[in-house]
Amino acid sequence: AAKFSFPSPFWDGVSDNAKDFITRLLQLDVARRFTATQVLQHAWISSAHKQDDFLYDDDDDDVDADTLP
Repeated sequence: AAKFSFPSPFWDGVSDNAKDFITRLLQLDVARRFTATQVLQHAWISSAHKQDDFLYDDDDDDVDADTLP
């Protein structure tokens, strides 16, 4: 089995839904890994329009939208 973690403080602002999504994608066993259909049905993807399910918590205002490509 693959071993990985979401160490603090780097992942503290990442939602549980986003971490669950990443965990399901990083499965070594292909039979347990998400399919494209499962990806699209995951709560983090299907409800990405909800503020509380974004990748980062909204208290992280360090990104200036004007500097993004």
